[in-house]
Amino acid sequence: MARQAKPISGVVESVGKIRPYKNRYRFYFKESGQIRERALKDKIELERTRQLLIRKMAAESAGLSNQVTWLSAEQIKQAEIVFQKLANKGWLDLNDSRTASQLVEAVDWFLDNYREVENKPFIIDCYEFFIRKQEESGLSPQTLRDYKRFVRRFAEKYKDRRVDEINGQENRSWINSYKSNAARFNCYGYLYAFWNFCCGKDNAYAEEPWLVRNPINFKKPHRTTNDIESYTFSEIKKLIKRANEIGLLGYVIFRLFSMIRYDEHLRFVKLAGTEIKDNRFINFENKTIHLNSRVYLKRNQTEHRGRHLKIHPVFRAWLDYFIKNGIGIGYVRTLDENVRRVIIKSGTNHYRHTAITMHYKRFQRIDETATQAGTSDGIIRKDYLNVNIQRADAIDFYRLTPEKAIALNLI
Repeated sequence: MARQAKPISGVVESVGKIRPYKNRYRFYFKESGQIRERALKDKIELERTRQLLIRKMAAESAGLSNQVTWLSAEQIKQAEIVFQKLANKGWLDLNDSRTASQLVEAVDWFLDNYREVENKPFIIDCYEFFIRKQEESGLSPQTLRDYKRFVRRFAEKYKDRRVDEINGQENRSWINSYKSNAARFNCYGYLYAFWNFCCGKDNAYAEEPWLVRNPINFKKPHRTTNDIESYTFSEIKKLIKRANEIGLLGYVIFRLFSMIRYDEHLRFVKLAGTEIKDNRFINFENKTIHLNSRVYLKRNQTEHRGRHLKIHPVFRAWLDYFIKNGIGIGYVRTLDENVRRVIIKSGTNHYRHTAITMHYKRFQRIDETATQAGTSDGIIRKDYLNVNIQRADAIDFYRLTPEKAIALNLI
């Protein structure tokens, strides 16, 4: 690789003639009192360099600054006009070469803020298209509620602004306006998805993307997650006793054994009813409960027909007890809140957390628990293996038949 010539930044005082030297040509010149050399195999190219130095020497002797550039004379003239305008506005000092970078900063600002004359849609209209697309995607009601919670409020705040008028700082301020760490984390994710849609991702409503790049150009807020909390066997007995007293026994038992999600349960009873005997999703012959694609929405590509829950013999005993005594599995919010006040715990989803924890602790099969719960092996490993519940509790739980519950005066 040829060695790059040292830049000429000093004053050129003299330039010599080109002479042959071994297998190339060279000439000497004097720069700020020092003798320097230029050598090339190409004599014509070397002559061009020599002529540039001669012009530089002539300009410097006349008190002018002569710089080598690829700009045309007209472009140089326009650059001078721009520098003068910036100087008139106080952005730079023409006598101080260190402020020349202000021109680059001005161009960068123009590129970041320039918009086409074409009017982009208002952000509130973009939100309506976005949420319509999300609804058509078959997302769960809970996820749709979160999108509406975080994105709709944002769109309503900036409803008079067009989609290309919102910058990263405004997004950051909106996200940071949430006090909860978890809310800031979630808001970032939902807004990021919205802006990706505006950039053309899965957007069938725009012939051309409304934005070139996502305005959220900063890192996701750090999230501190709470530990998973599950009920102990002793606490489960108290919950069952209270649920039986106020008429919610079927719901609580069904949630604790099935590992079904709250939203899944609501869809389950909406489609098939609250009575066990006539529930078309419960197959006693095959000992399974089927959560079809309309119930089980958080499924992967191999679960298009939903998932099946195995009915454990103890769970089956409870289902038979419900049929015999006409007990349904419907959900009543006020009653559920009454039951859960018996054992106060932080966080949410305690029925599902308890069901998953007890199943894993009892059977010690990560893959089986993950399949039954409709989640991944990684989630079981990451969130449930270290839940502070003794295996003895899980064994006792899977022995708690209705007959034993009666003997313990729970029901």
